[in-house]
Amino acid sequence: MKSIELKIVRNSYGGRGIGHDHGKVVFVPFAVEGDHLQVEIFKECERYMEAKIVSELSFNPKRNGPIPCNEFGNCGGCDWQGIDIDQQILWKEEMLLDSFVRIGGFHSENLPKVQITKSPFQWSYRNRIMLKGKIEGGKISVGYLRRSSHEVVSITRCEIAGRIINLFLCDLKELTVDNSVRPVTFSMEIQEFPDCEDDTQSFVTVVILTQERREDLREVIESISRLSRVKWCGFREDATGRYFSLDSNTRWTQPGIFHQVNLLVNQRMRDYLFSKVHLRHQRVLDLYCGSGNLSMDLISSDRLIEGVEESDDAIECAKKMVVLRGASTQAHYRSQNVKSYLKDRIKKGDCAADLAILDPPRAGFKEIVPLLLRMKIPEMIIFSCDPTTLARDLKALKEVYRIEELLLFDLFPQTYHFETAVHLRCHT
Repeated sequence: MKSIELKIVRNSYGGRGIGHDHGKVVFVPFAVEGDHLQVEIFKECERYMEAKIVSELSFNPKRNGPIPCNEFGNCGGCDWQGIDIDQQILWKEEMLLDSFVRIGGFHSENLPKVQITKSPFQWSYRNRIMLKGKIEGGKISVGYLRRSSHEVVSITRCEIAGRIINLFLCDLKELTVDNSVRPVTFSMEIQEFPDCEDDTQSFVTVVILTQERREDLREVIESISRLSRVKWCGFREDATGRYFSLDSNTRWTQPGIFHQVNLLVNQRMRDYLFSKVHLRHQRVLDLYCGSGNLSMDLISSDRLIEGVEESDDAIECAKKMVVLRGASTQAHYRSQNVKSYLKDRIKKGDCAADLAILDPPRAGFKEIVPLLLRMKIPEMIIFSCDPTTLARDLKALKEVYRIEELLLFDLFPQTYHFETAVHLRCHT
């Protein structure tokens, strides 16, 4: 494989540094703007190449932060350990604005100033992680996938995961299972439920995901369930109807259901949304609502909330919270495809809504843009985990909607990921 000297001139959305060699773009994982590197090309295409770091040829002053993880650079989880957190946020803001200008066709001078919310914690902030696991020789090993690979990098600790998760990982390392269990692989979702008032009451739940020899894994599940920090362990279908409180019995979730992994920044997102909803917003649509993460705090006696989400389990969780809050007449959550829901409303001539909240998956909301344009809802607040698909979809809306506010929530320190929020107002 060819080895070249390369200067990294900017960062790409995706966690790779970008350099140039003989007119071709070179993408390098774990490299950042300002690096001067010796790299090895492992993939060459007509217009670009991909390379891996061999050595650093000179010191990059931007690399002045801690690297507490021994597996950084091997594990595919973090991108930017060793980079000062303010520099990380600056790069994320640049990526956001670049997406809006390059993909969305917006003029930077016409965009509002980006409002930034930092994470209170740079480390130990994740309350949920997904690992790959293997049982062999009576021992359980778990880890993350290596970048751009199916190879698993074994870990016994994750520096961005919560403290209780790491205590569980220590216990799991010492756990011995029956040697008669043949080698088997699986995925493991670990979720932490911290108790701020009494840490001894903090615990984790563990979901085992596999279709391989599930009966053999029943014994392993029983062994994991007996660990001191584990409240519940089982297969995904075993979690149905099991709810656990995320924060002082005001919010519940079910193991295996998606929710944001940084609880403190997620609360800042909800606080922002709450500050934007007023008495005039009497009918609110929550599209791609999940388990009601964003709209649950908006429920009141003089406001109707309609939440739509395809996941049956997430909707059941939302309905449970509505009942526990005694708000069943003001909030209605339904399991339905968002596009078909909007088409049904338009067909019935029911386009009335004062505000739409959108929290689409990474792929964006392109499929419903024509429907939103027909409905012309006065205001929309959109949350997105991918600025590139967000910019693409906003481009299709900008003739009818203008951006009132643009926000960046740093839910994921040490990585290139972040959450964006835009407040749109219809101007036609």
